[in-house]
Amino acid sequence: MTFSEFLSLLTIKPLELFFETVYSVANRSTGNVAVSIVMLSLVVNLLVLPLYARADKIQAEASEKQKSMEKWVKHIRKTFRGEERLMMLQTYYRQQHYNPLSVLLESVPLLLQVPFFIAAYNFLSGLEMLKGMPLGSIRDLSAPDAVYMIGSFPVNILPILMTLINVISGMIYTKNQPLKMKLQINGMALLFLILLYNSPSGLVFYWTCNNIFSLLKNIVTEIIKKIKAGRAPAEKTKAENTKAEHAKKSEKWIFFAGAVFLILLLGAYIPTNIIKASTQEFVELSNPQNPLHYVLYSVLYATGTFGIWLGIFYFLARERGRRYFERGIWMVCGIAVTNYLVAGSFMGLISSSLQYSRLPEFGRKKIGLSLLISAAIIALIILIAKKNMAILRAIALAGVFSILILTGINTVKITGDYKKLEYLKSEDGLLPEIPLSRNGKNVMVIMMDRALGTETEYIFKEKPQLKEQFAGFTYYPNTVSFGAYTNFGAPALYGGYEYTPEAMNARIDEPLVEKHDEALKVLPVLFDENDYEVTVCDPPYAGYYWIPDLTIYDEYPDIHAVNTAGRFDEDAPKDAIGKEQIRRRNFYCHSLMKTFPLPLQKYIYDYGLYNELAYRVSAKGNPRFTSAGYNREFLDWYLVLENLSEMTTVREDGNTFLMLTNGATHEPCMLQEPDYVPAKYVDNTEYHQNDEGRYTIDGRTLCMESPDQMIHFDANVASYSELGKWFDTLREYGVYDNTRIIIVADHGRDLHHFDLNTEDGLNVEFFMPLLMVKDFDEREFRIADDFMTNGDTPALAVNGLIENPENPFTGNPLDAHEKQDEVKVFYSDEWNTDINNGNAFLPGKWYTVSKDPYDMKNWNYLGEY
Repeated sequence: MTFSEFLSLLTIKPLELFFETVYSVANRSTGNVAVSIVMLSLVVNLLVLPLYARADKIQAEASEKQKSMEKWVKHIRKTFRGEERLMMLQTYYRQQHYNPLSVLLESVPLLLQVPFFIAAYNFLSGLEMLKGMPLGSIRDLSAPDAVYMIGSFPVNILPILMTLINVISGMIYTKNQPLKMKLQINGMALLFLILLYNSPSGLVFYWTCNNIFSLLKNIVTEIIKKIKAGRAPAEKTKAENTKAEHAKKSEKWIFFAGAVFLILLLGAYIPTNIIKASTQEFVELSNPQNPLHYVLYSVLYATGTFGIWLGIFYFLARERGRRYFERGIWMVCGIAVTNYLVAGSFMGLISSSLQYSRLPEFGRKKIGLSLLISAAIIALIILIAKKNMAILRAIALAGVFSILILTGINTVKITGDYKKLEYLKSEDGLLPEIPLSRNGKNVMVIMMDRALGTETEYIFKEKPQLKEQFAGFTYYPNTVSFGAYTNFGAPALYGGYEYTPEAMNARIDEPLVEKHDEALKVLPVLFDENDYEVTVCDPPYAGYYWIPDLTIYDEYPDIHAVNTAGRFDEDAPKDAIGKEQIRRRNFYCHSLMKTFPLPLQKYIYDYGLYNELAYRVSAKGNPRFTSAGYNREFLDWYLVLENLSEMTTVREDGNTFLMLTNGATHEPCMLQEPDYVPAKYVDNTEYHQNDEGRYTIDGRTLCMESPDQMIHFDANVASYSELGKWFDTLREYGVYDNTRIIIVADHGRDLHHFDLNTEDGLNVEFFMPLLMVKDFDEREFRIADDFMTNGDTPALAVNGLIENPENPFTGNPLDAHEKQDEVKVFYSDEWNTDINNGNAFLPGKWYTVSKDPYDMKNWNYLGEY
């Protein structure tokens, strides 16, 4: 971070963020760019009105003071010379309690305009939404208006109009003021004309609106002055004088303690609370660094907001105003904590791009509770302030130290977690490679995390060409997984029936992480021992880390293990904002969202964009069919699928085994249809105008009414499409027919595509993963009704290739004999391996399921234990 960036984060960036948020909310509400600019100007002017009013008052007081001393200052200057004059002036100033530096106070209103001008210029001059947007005779708000042309010279009307209004406003403002001030105001108007003459007309329009509001303010101020001038000044009573004296007793440190509390809460505690839950998710494989550096940015944003700008409001306020600030800031602190705690984890899981699995839509009970507690906090602080300020001081002190300690605890945990990721440095320079044999046997186990077996037939109906690309595959719709999340469902997928949740719990003397890692090693070690060239990519939760710890394969030098996610960032769309930039901005935005009143949180969250206008071109749109911005987690995995052909190398002889995991289906996002590709702006409205029958097969309709259902479908279609392209490449290379390919998922998702709920209300689509198998030399695409589980994967992989295959760690046969006609599955939402990492899984719900999992009669709830 450079020093200029540091200063910008403290001063300009908070203003830019405020401008962007106000404009974004206004634009989503009105759908009109010009109206949004007017609303932005109005909100900013109303917000800074007290600031400018107080600054004007300070300026007037300074001018009045100078005017009252002018006679004697002239006399001293005329009468005395040299050092004697200087000494006499200093003595006179001291007697009058005047500091010569106070002359700078006359420039306060002008100085305050500078950061607002810079912030507005930075924001509006680069606002992509303005491109091509007209306003009256102005054709494009992103360019100078050029309404008239004199030869080849453009005449920009808006800057001239802006200056005219500015001059008229200045004439009213500087009425009865010295010539110096009039020159200063008119000089500033001329400067703005020069600076903004060739600027985008959207920016000039904003500043013109500012000048109109300033003109109205000056007119109203003059009217009020005349009304007051016609009245005799009222004599203050003794009680009023006593009250005025009492009002002078402001306590600055109470205000700044509140500011520090908010800086720590929004800038440090909430971000570290997110990071500590899964530190690894916020570490990038391509450039591993401590994620606490994101906290520095959020702290600077918060310091700029509450320490600097709110501090300026405080210092420019009168004594009574300061007292209001001192009490008000602690009311805000209490309300912020209340909203944060009441909202809790209602929005579900959060991604490393700070996007939730659910929108912030709260019920009446939660909103009512937060409002009730907030009202109680306001009343309590008012009461305390009236009765005993010492209590408020104690609350302030305790609040700051409490949040500081909690933040410190989070920081220590994050630092410790990051140190455990030292293994990432050993992966630098490793590039993914998939070796295949033309004359030998190739076996692939491709685990598509959270790929949905419920959607497969409908995807193939949507994309008929997939049947050709997936020729030879058998799809098993009646497949179940043993758990609803990766830590429960993946071990059996990789290791077989010895690694179901029930079987892992039975080995009570061994840590879960060791059993999980053992499952991840079963197939690679078995194939390695049988002279297959083995490649492992992204083994999920290896070492119980989000970024897989590949050192679990270190004792097997012939197993080539590599992590692929994020390795192809250079292939990302050029207009995609990187995770680094997203997190630097949005950690603070996320904190603001979580502490705002519950009904307003959705306006800050903005579908996970946090009002980032670089991604907005339309204010309106059905969230089922439209979206803006890229999902960086999806891109990390999708780009791997795009590069599978580039990663593939072919040799003539030998046998190979590939165990590859990909999370494109786990990080769903809306894609541009009908090609189902990532796009900065997605609008599928037209494509979905006639969906009748589109999602119906043999009378069974796939429910597609929610955005969550739509984005999962999109991500699955895109993944199938990229795999299909890779299979075409394998055909070209002559390695498709001699390759056994198993595409399988560790679990499904409770998307409610169908009415499949257990007696206790659980949607069993959680347990319906994808399973497709292509055996050697198979040519036809088939659908089989066999009852399967993802725990059949190891037996399917080794079938006919390894004689009497055994688990290399237990010596038990590697087959599906334990499945029979019924299996026992486990549900728990404690997917976090930082918490669920003992010797057995934490208690959850158990079910048995048999035969057709789509028939709810085949599901039996056993209880929770």
